[in-house]
Amino acid sequence: PRGRAASRALPPRSRNGLTGKPGTMQQPHGSYSPRRKTWNPCGNVQEEILEDQRQRLHFHTNPHTSFVSSHAKEYGSDPQNQLKKSRKTKKASSSGGLFSLRVHFTDAQFLVGSSTVAFLLTLCLYNFGLFRHPKAVGNVTLIALAACAIFAWQSRNRRFYLAFCGCCATALLCGAAAGRYCYDNYGYFSFQFANLRTYENVVPALSTAVVADAGRITFAKEARLDQTQSVGFAAEDGHMYCAAPVLSSVGNAKQVDFWAVGRDCCRLSGHFDCGAAADPKARGGVVMLDGSGGLFSSSDREHYDDARRKSQA
Repeated sequence: PRGRAASRALPPRSRNGLTGKPGTMQQPHGSYSPRRKTWNPCGNVQEEILEDQRQRLHFHTNPHTSFVSSHAKEYGSDPQNQLKKSRKTKKASSSGGLFSLRVHFTDAQFLVGSSTVAFLLTLCLYNFGLFRHPKAVGNVTLIALAACAIFAWQSRNRRFYLAFCGCCATALLCGAAAGRYCYDNYGYFSFQFANLRTYENVVPALSTAVVADAGRITFAKEARLDQTQSVGFAAEDGHMYCAAPVLSSVGNAKQVDFWAVGRDCCRLSGHFDCGAAADPKARGGVVMLDGSGGLFSSSDREHYDDARRKSQA
């Protein structure tokens, strides 16, 4: 009787095996995680479902999903571990390459391409910018070199960054030298002739002060080239500098203000074959300008003046 009374004192069991009132089912404690396929006795079903939906949405929108899934065996099937690993990998990949373009090229190709771009940009900057903004061009070059030096010092423990800074600095210096050479020999004169005036129907007896700002001169029909008074001056550099006076067929001019000049196209005297001198229809030419005064600039005006004084002697 004691055992029977004790058994009656116990609460009846329900169908799910849990204790509760007769005819009722008690809400089970804990939750089942469909993502982990485990039972969490301290969890909440709604929270687990929302967390699972958030994780699924993240993996559908994350561009590194393929990377995470490929490393799932190593780091487990827990999405949190995979997400942490994907973030670490993304950070490491962004710090390992200088630009996103490095992903598509090798290190050598990236260094050669960046150096070529830096060289061409510096070449164009010097060739087209020195005429109007010489100080700005120099300041930009110094700032670029200083930036390369600072970046190389900050990344002195990484070989790729040091190589990148060295290649860019070398490209800047080579581009500056090549740009200065092109400007002194070609760019300066193109800008000068673009800003100078063109005079037509000029009489040789006219004073040169009237056409002091001339870049191109076309003479009148009565102008002629006197080859009988042409001379050649043999300079120390091994070239023959030639000069012939431009005279007027009307009257006898005592002073010659216009001269046709050339190099290595005449004899010591009496023969001038420079340019279109043999063409009777040729009546014009360009004015010989002084050099830009740069590092690679050279002027032959002194040698032509020697030839002119030799003809007038």
